[in-house]
Amino acid sequence: MFPTLNKSFFSFVCLGMTGGWLASVHTSAVHGQEVDPLRETSLVAMLRDAVPSVVTIYGYSAPGADGKRRVKTGSGSILHRDGYILTAEHVIRDCPLTVVRLSNGRGMQASLVAAMAAYDLAILKLVTKDPVKPLPLGRSDDLMLGEPVVAIGNPRGVGLTVSDGIVSGLNRYAQQSGSFLEGMIQTSAPIYQGNSGGPIVNAAGRQIGIALRGREDSDSLGLSVAVDQVRTRLPVLLAVEARQRFRTGLTIDPLVDPPTIASLSAQGPAAECGLAVGDRITAVDGQNLRASYDWLMALMDRRAGDALSLTVESGDQERQVELTLAEAVDWQPEAVGEALETGLRYETFQFDKEGFDNRLDSALAGSSTSQGVVNGLNIAAIRPRREYYAVRFDGFLNIPEEAVYTFSLGSDDGSRLFLGGKPVIENDGDHPAIIKAGVLRLKAGVYSMRMEYFQGRGQASLELNWQIGNRAPNPVPETAMLHLP
Repeated sequence: MFPTLNKSFFSFVCLGMTGGWLASVHTSAVHGQEVDPLRETSLVAMLRDAVPSVVTIYGYSAPGADGKRRVKTGSGSILHRDGYILTAEHVIRDCPLTVVRLSNGRGMQASLVAAMAAYDLAILKLVTKDPVKPLPLGRSDDLMLGEPVVAIGNPRGVGLTVSDGIVSGLNRYAQQSGSFLEGMIQTSAPIYQGNSGGPIVNAAGRQIGIALRGREDSDSLGLSVAVDQVRTRLPVLLAVEARQRFRTGLTIDPLVDPPTIASLSAQGPAAECGLAVGDRITAVDGQNLRASYDWLMALMDRRAGDALSLTVESGDQERQVELTLAEAVDWQPEAVGEALETGLRYETFQFDKEGFDNRLDSALAGSSTSQGVVNGLNIAAIRPRREYYAVRFDGFLNIPEEAVYTFSLGSDDGSRLFLGGKPVIENDGDHPAIIKAGVLRLKAGVYSMRMEYFQGRGQASLELNWQIGNRAPNPVPETAMLHLP
């Protein structure tokens, strides 16, 4: 909900507030008196270190007819010392103005770096040159049922608050906007509206999830996005090379700290300067890199032609390497000599459930049943039967303007998307309505397009959305999906 907010409240947030409850969090003395050591538990010590890295987020709508903005509150965590904030996308959705309040009461504006509704993730950047204290991301692959956790956030706008609990469930699904977020963590720590986007922190002081909270009138199941999902999705969300138009020629394993090279392009800048798979990049231009995502942060303000001085470890050997960022290779629209018409060509298949391995390749090897042209991705109109069938769509996608495009492909069951003959999104397998995303920089024009989909048992769904820049995501219009007559 967006309560109405007047200008004086906005100024109050920006100018800062006294720490209130937090005033006693940062010191072992209260009101000038030493605290009994028995009260200085490991939890108290952990919170003293973690709470300064949690923020309150105020998202302001555009002014209404009455000239007033409306505001909603949420939470976030500091991802990097340069002021990057990690939060949930729905916290800042439809909010052209965002103000962040630090735990010490200081308020400042924040700019939107990237947002992805498909994964309910967003990155903000504080408008400040002062370094801030990050909350390190941990891992969620080894979480144990019953291990203690805390949720830190701003429930119902009362201010930063800590609630404790345990890990009570793993690998949950959460429905959101008709699709499911996978690999969620369930905790017994109370999560209220306003906690959304804030961290779930383990006893070691590492963030292991992002709290999500839906409607205030619904029960809270204590669900959060697992941090391994966050780590894996950050490179897609930030899409640094696509946004900044350069190439490094390497990828980093998002689950390994410090940044460790997972793959190299044979002709890319990284291979040319002697880097190898398995090398660990521990510093860029003298700035230490401790976490895999620090590599992404180090690239945020770079341009093609910039030379980076890397400190690299191979085994027990350390060396210095200079990596020069190359120009990005732009995706080029295709020259189509004939006039295109609305609709995609399709071919349907059906297959036997016996021996089916729940993969697209197996489904598309079934018997061809029909061909034709259909507007949009209307599988209900062309499916050969209710279950155990597949559809292949072919045609062209019209890109209206040059921009960074975030494509979100949601399906129940498996699907994948190709543009220009290259894979963009892989969402294969037997699963509920899960969304996967891919980010590209595209020039205006038409690109060859292929989509593949199969339905096993149960519900069937297929949808394709695009997000142009940081605008709101929308379904790809039927008029943008074309074919040669």
